[in-house]
Amino acid sequence: MECVKWVKMKPLKRVETLLSSLLREPKTLYSLYRTTPGCAYTSLRSALKELIERGLIEVVEEERLGFIRRVYKLTDKGRRVLQALKT
Repeated sequence: MECVKWVKMKPLKRVETLLSSLLREPKTLYSLYRTTPGCAYTSLRSALKELIERGLIEVVEEERLGFIRRVYKLTDKGRRVLQALKT
């Protein structure tokens, strides 16, 4: 990922950044926040909510060490959109 301020990024670049991050591996909200440079936590939550509504990512609840955590995963539709953005 390029190190660009989240606020100055164009919406499609934000989408590509998040989808690319999830392409490598499913991540929690906190993990996405830590690996997305210059991104405000609330902005990230809003972006993820929109990506879920559009069917590009999904949320899966997993139990780990007795706690339930929400993990964001890329859907097939999200992979296709990411591929289209990269070409």
